[in-house]
Amino acid sequence: MSKIKIKNSNQKIADILLKIGCVNINFKKKFTLTSGKKSPVYVDCRKLISFPKEREIVINEMAKLIKSKYKNKVLVAGGETAGIPYSSFISHKLKYPMVYIRKQPKGFGKGKLIEGEFKKKIYFYFN
Repeated sequence: MSKIKIKNSNQKIADILLKIGCVNINFKKKFTLTSGKKSPVYVDCRKLISFPKEREIVINEMAKLIKSKYKNKVLVAGGETAGIPYSSFISHKLKYPMVYIRKQPKGFGKGKLIEGEFKKKIYFYFN
């Protein structure tokens, strides 16, 4: 970790993402985001899955946030494909059910957009 005193969860996570190289900055050649917008900053959280110690810290901080914010039943949902590992880690940690959401229904089988079991009147935590 850096020698800066970490004050809160957001700073702790930011420090980790910077340390392991998830944060990329390039003012000359901007990154194209999923939205299509251009940005000089790109945060590649896919890289975090390769760092178990740092990943565990981030997942623990996210779990604390979810537990403090949502008091009722929660279903963790991850977006295909990058959100699936994180939703899996979080749902396992919290012992909450999980689903994942496809970008579009697959063209075979049941053709589902949402994979997994879910019920109405449940809070979703989507990452």
